[in-house]
Amino acid sequence: MSAMHRRVQRCPCGPRDSENTYKEVTMYALAQLPAEQLSSQISNGLILLALGMAIVFLFLTILVFTTKGVSKVVRKFEKKAPAAQPAAQAAPAAAPAAAVKASDDAEVAVAIAAAMAKSRS
Repeated sequence: MSAMHRRVQRCPCGPRDSENTYKEVTMYALAQLPAEQLSSQISNGLILLALGMAIVFLFLTILVFTTKGVSKVVRKFEKKAPAAQPAAQAAPAAAPAAAVKASDDAEVAVAIAAAMAKSRS
């Protein structure tokens, strides 16, 4: 009898039988496959696994070296660029910023207090 005309047995663990586990159904399905087909599928799966891992490794390696290269280029250009302001000139400009920050902090505190009062009621 050829493989095509072979009589396929019905699974004794039907899909509606809730007592059967996934493992039993899987083992039954694997037993129905010819050995050469099963081994070829496993070997194809292992090849795909190795290929996928190699591609991810290659991509991550390229990413690391690209990041290091860009970092070196940025540091090189950062050293050549002149400073925007000396530290002595930056100090007087900081005083108005402190006043703005204090008023922003007060507004944030009022908003937090209002939100807490609303959530409690």
